[in-house]
Amino acid sequence: MVKRDKVIHGMLEDELRRCESMASSLREQVEAFPEGNERQRKEESLKSFCERIQYLLRLLSV
Repeated sequence: MVKRDKVIHGMLEDELRRCESMASSLREQVEAFPEGNERQRKEESLKSFCERIQYLLRLLSV
Protein backbone atom coordinates (compact mmCIF):
# COMPACT_ATOMS: atom_id res chain seq x y z
CA MET A 1 0.00 0.00 0.00
CA VAL A 2 2.77 2.43 0.90
CA LYS A 3 4.54 1.99 -2.44
CA ARG A 4 1.29 2.60 -4.30
CA ASP A 5 0.57 5.86 -2.52
CA LYS A 6 3.28 8.26 -3.67
CA VAL A 7 2.38 10.95 -1.12
CA ILE A 8 2.64 8.61 1.86
CA HIS A 9 5.79 7.03 0.43
CA GLY A 10 7.37 10.48 0.06
CA MET A 11 6.38 11.46 3.59
CA LEU A 12 7.90 8.27 4.99
CA GLU A 13 11.12 8.81 3.03
CA ASP A 14 11.38 12.36 4.41
CA GLU A 15 10.83 11.09 7.95
CA LEU A 16 13.44 8.39 7.37
CA ARG A 17 16.02 10.99 6.29
CA ARG A 18 15.25 13.14 9.34
CA CYS A 19 15.57 10.15 11.66
CA GLU A 20 18.85 9.03 10.08
CA SER A 21 20.23 12.54 10.44
CA MET A 22 19.15 12.73 14.07
CA ALA A 23 20.57 9.27 14.82
CA SER A 24 23.89 10.30 13.31
CA SER A 25 23.94 13.43 15.45
CA LEU A 26 23.06 11.43 18.58
CA ARG A 27 25.78 8.90 17.78
CA GLU A 28 28.37 11.69 17.63
CA GLN A 29 27.13 13.14 20.93
CA VAL A 30 27.19 9.75 22.66
CA GLU A 31 30.78 9.16 21.61
CA ALA A 32 31.78 12.51 23.15
CA PHE A 33 30.22 11.73 26.55
CA PRO A 34 32.24 10.12 29.32
CA GLU A 35 31.04 6.82 30.76
CA GLY A 36 28.14 7.11 33.21
CA ASN A 37 24.41 7.71 33.53
CA GLU A 38 24.23 10.56 31.00
CA ARG A 39 25.94 8.47 28.35
CA GLN A 40 23.64 5.55 29.10
CA ARG A 41 20.56 7.76 28.61
CA LYS A 42 21.96 9.04 25.30
CA GLU A 43 22.64 5.47 24.16
CA GLU A 44 19.03 4.54 24.97
CA SER A 45 17.79 7.54 22.93
CA LEU A 46 19.98 6.47 20.04
CA LYS A 47 18.63 2.93 20.27
CA SER A 48 15.02 4.17 20.12
CA PHE A 49 15.81 6.29 17.04
CA CYS A 50 17.47 3.32 15.35
CA GLU A 51 14.36 1.25 16.05
CA ARG A 52 12.24 4.01 14.48
CA ILE A 53 14.47 4.00 11.40
CA GLN A 54 14.12 0.23 11.10
CA TYR A 55 10.33 0.56 11.36
CA LEU A 56 10.27 3.19 8.59
CA LEU A 57 12.48 1.01 6.40
CA ARG A 58 10.05 -1.88 6.85
CA LEU A 59 7.13 0.37 5.89
CA LEU A 60 8.94 1.58 2.78
CA SER A 61 9.79 -1.94 1.65
CA VAL A 62 6.21 -3.27 1.87
